[in-house]
Amino acid sequence: TATTSSENDDSEFLKMDAAKSRIAIGGFSQGGALSAFVGHTTPEGSHSITPYAGVASLSGFLTARSAFIATKRDFTKSVPLFVAHGDRDQMISSVLSKDSFDYINTNHRGSE
Repeated sequence: TATTSSENDDSEFLKMDAAKSRIAIGGFSQGGALSAFVGHTTPEGSHSITPYAGVASLSGFLTARSAFIATKRDFTKSVPLFVAHGDRDQMISSVLSKDSFDYINTNHRGSE
């Protein structure tokens, strides 16, 4: 039988979504900021139901907090989050990094 383009797209998407559970994302500085955000959110209209295997943020921070709250998903609450920050970073303060981690825990994980 013939399938429509959208059925093929959904099939391929489900295959990719299942693979997410084996993918950890991470980054340094801005990459850490992006990883922390992407690892715990899903864009509106996305069909994704699978969380990433984990998130690492090195000298990172959480950007766009209002967007984070609007796009966070319950299924990402259990995503392991590793945060590390050096005490000599001259670009991103360790206070900002810790504040971001605390914000994720308080506003998404329920103060774990």
